[in-house]
Amino acid sequence: MIFNLHHIVLDMSKPISKKYILIGLLFFTLKCILFSQQANDQIYRYTLTYTAASIDVDGLPLEEAWKDATVADSFTLNSPVDQKPATLKTEVFLLCDDKNIYLLAICYDDANYVIQTLKRDGFGDSDEFAFLIDPVGKKANGFGFGINAMGAQTEVILSPEDTDASWDNRWYSAVSRHPDKWIVEMKIPLKTLRFQKNNKFWRMNFARFDPGTNETSVWAPVPRQFDLEDIGYYGALIWPEAPSPQGGNLALIPYVSLRNEELGGTNENKIQSGGDVKIAITPSMNLDLTTNPDFSQVEVDAQVTNLTRFNLFFPE
Repeated sequence: MIFNLHHIVLDMSKPISKKYILIGLLFFTLKCILFSQQANDQIYRYTLTYTAASIDVDGLPLEEAWKDATVADSFTLNSPVDQKPATLKTEVFLLCDDKNIYLLAICYDDANYVIQTLKRDGFGDSDEFAFLIDPVGKKANGFGFGINAMGAQTEVILSPEDTDASWDNRWYSAVSRHPDKWIVEMKIPLKTLRFQKNNKFWRMNFARFDPGTNETSVWAPVPRQFDLEDIGYYGALIWPEAPSPQGGNLALIPYVSLRNEELGGTNENKIQSGGDVKIAITPSMNLDLTTNPDFSQVEVDAQVTNLTRFNLFFPE
């Protein structure tokens, strides 16, 4: 009996050297990996639609401009299995102007949402949607913008080694909830991102988390053994014209707090103010300035009872 597998002929009537079997398996595995990553760029391609209209980010797609945008749907599973269509339908539309990217996502579902937290950067285990984007298009670094069905935001920096949730920036979003769906609108300023001049080719993916069906689905397929934010499997995002470099990004984050202190048997109220300043110096360097930091907002280690004879060590 003879099998022909990618031009490798195996005669089963004769002993087969283990060396040739290993070479064949290695060749086949590498070919599958390379093909899958290249195919997402080639098959899953989305061309942005330019709009001169004003988009009101309110979670309601009332603007006529959304009718001109191309729809991205046909989401496939990443978990609990891959290569199968998602149970629930998701439709995504993108628009752009000279300063922003606009996103509209319609997540069809009943109204029984699962929300674990309303805390910022508390992404995970809730009804959520994420926009993952690689503005440079080199599979090196990217940005993730996520939101749950109650409107809590998350933004992260993505790299092949890690996901950094400590990154914070200014972008806008809104969610509206309906009996058969929840709708997301996002407005992401281009000055929030880092990208190269004269580059029309970006890379991106969309992801949806649905605890009701225990499914994680993506637009550009990602094998189950890889994280869904894996930059190597993003699809292509094509600009009609290369976006122009934006001006410096300056963010002011003030705070005011009221504290009650007991001194010598008397209570005294103290007002404290301060803030953070974030300045984008270059596309790859930020300057963070803080005045009079509010340490009361710093998270502390969770209390743990140690009943063993070994010391406890925390990540920091």
